[in-house]
Amino acid sequence: MILIKRHIFKFYVLQIFLLASMCAVASAMIFAVYDILINNQSIVAAFILLLLSIALYGFSFYNFKTFLKLVPSISINSDYGTIAIGRNTFHVDDIEDIELTGKYLFNYIIKYPMEGMYLRLKNGTSYYLYDDLYENLYELKSYINKTKTNQQKPQSVLVANAKDIELKNTETFKNNLFKSSTFIFYLIVVIIFLIKLFNEQLSYLTLIFFVFFLCLWSAINIWLLNYFVIADNFLIIKNHFLFWKKHIEHIENIKEIAFERSNFQYRSVRIITRDYKSNLYPVPTLSKKILLKFKEALQKKKKDIHFRDEEL
Repeated sequence: MILIKRHIFKFYVLQIFLLASMCAVASAMIFAVYDILINNQSIVAAFILLLLSIALYGFSFYNFKTFLKLVPSISINSDYGTIAIGRNTFHVDDIEDIELTGKYLFNYIIKYPMEGMYLRLKNGTSYYLYDDLYENLYELKSYINKTKTNQQKPQSVLVANAKDIELKNTETFKNNLFKSSTFIFYLIVVIIFLIKLFNEQLSYLTLIFFVFFLCLWSAINIWLLNYFVIADNFLIIKNHFLFWKKHIEHIENIKEIAFERSNFQYRSVRIITRDYKSNLYPVPTLSKKILLKFKEALQKKKKDIHFRDEEL
């Protein structure tokens, strides 16, 4: 039995946070209604506020239930060749049509495309499953690919410890940070907050908030500042600031690369390996010109990499 786990942060933490936040606001409205009534203030205002709180309670639980349906539980029983998605169980032979990679609309509060997979059964039932909302959706993709095409699970070329790899003939794809609007905006915000910190007498709580915000703002922006290096048969993903940290992928392992825009509209590169593992790397500092050169360099190394120019 293989369990496809929902993503801890993008599913559980996010939904619990949203549910708790909306319930907290709705509860605050209830307390406000109580204050209005004991102070003999407007009954109409109290009634409207009560209706709004009830509506928010209802929406919070409706939103949670909707998300559960969009991200159903999944398990694979390889002994019997069955797959369970939500409450429905079917045999792998019942699958009529499959697409294991691509963008599909996520019909949440706002519809937006997400990387995922599509299944259609012989009875007409369709499923859209999304990579980023599961920890290991690649296991379902690999299992279906193996059983439907009678191919063995692709064996990845093992990459040794990063410290043991001697990188030669390197070609770097990065940009000057001071030519990036993302980095410049980050610096402007930091400078404004630092001026406030040093030039104004702030309360203890305000000071804690400013420091917390600067740390969070810096962490998010540093996480975005990735770039690429190609060295012989390896693709290395590095970060401008976290110079000690790098991810190395053997080029032979790469099946597909998608140039895309994230939900926050920064440029990103998604790398999908032969075993359908999918990793998204934000690269807002890289221009289209640099990414096209990166694409050409990879194609010279491995011609059968499929590129999806969703953003370029």
